[in-house]
This record gives sequence, structure tokens and C-alpha cells, in this order.
Amino acid sequence: MMAPAMSTGPDERLPFRDLAGQGARIVRTLAPDALPRLAAIASGRRELRIDMTFTLDADRRPWVRGTADTAISATCQRCLERFDQNMLVDFELCIVADPDLASALADGVDVLVAEDDTVTVAQVIEDELLLALPERLCREDPCPYAPVLSYPADEAPQPAPEDNPFHVLASLKRAAGESTD
Repeated sequence: MMAPAMSTGPDERLPFRDLAGQGARIVRTLAPDALPRLAAIASGRRELRIDMTFTLDADRRPWVRGTADTAISATCQRCLERFDQNMLVDFELCIVADPDLASALADGVDVLVAEDDTVTVAQVIEDELLLALPERLCREDPCPYAPVLSYPADEAPQPAPEDNPFHVLASLKRAAGESTD
């Protein structure tokens, strides 16, 4: 049986072991700027809605599963234009306080390392949202804003020999090559 949904603040410390033992569900709405690292990369256009459930696995390890739903405005890493993007991210994390256990589990599952017996909503979801940010936000293919790429590259005008700082070295190298003949 699952506990009714709880309402928490973004910085409120959540005792994840107790919540997992109760099968607690947390539904929360956060302001767009509640996650500072995400806000630095992608400003929010809409509040962030989080729905997460804490459970215990067969080994009595706490887990958190859920979704985060928001809309952001970010720069496309391909064409450097700014676009709006809806994001719906599903996550499933095993929460551990022992870094050695986290390393052992990391090959098979996503792990959230807690500093103590509590976590915040921001700690649970911010990394998941950052990882879910698409590199390319423009939807048109080919992107009309992307820089023109050509192969072979257009020949750039060569500097006049007197403008080249290595001109003296080149002449010394030629002189050295001629003297060894």
C-alpha cells in the first residue's frame, strides 16, 4: 500500500530511508529557478512538476522513482540559437550514503549518493534534468541556423612571407638544408 502524496519544499530535508520504508509518494511543484545549476544553463519557462515514490528493494536499499516535467529555454549546442523545449524526465535512483557501495552499484543502476540520512528534492532531480538536456534543440534538419560546413575547407589566404613570424625560421631551415647538400 502506498502512502498519500506529501507536499515538501525544494530545500526540505527528506529522510529517504523512512520514506522508502513507508512507500511514500511526494508530489511537488517548484519555481523555475529552484534548481540553480539547471537555471544557469536553461532558464525555466514553466514551473517544475515532480512526482516521486520512495521504495525499498529486496536488499532493503532505498530507491526513488518518478518523473519531472517542465519547459525550459536553452541554447542549442549545434547552431547556438535559443529554443524552448518541453522536458519530461523519468528517473529511477538507488539512494546510498556509502560511496564504496555507490561505486559497486554504479555499473548496473543509477545511484544518488546522500551525504547523510536525508536528501532534498533538488538533489534527487537536478542531475537527472541536466543529463536529459538535449545537445541539439533545433528541430529542423538541416538546421537553417547551423554554421556552413564544407569539405575541403576553403583555402584561407596565406599571409605574405614578411607578415609570417616564422619566415626567418623557414629561411634558416632552407639555408641549413642547402648547406648539407
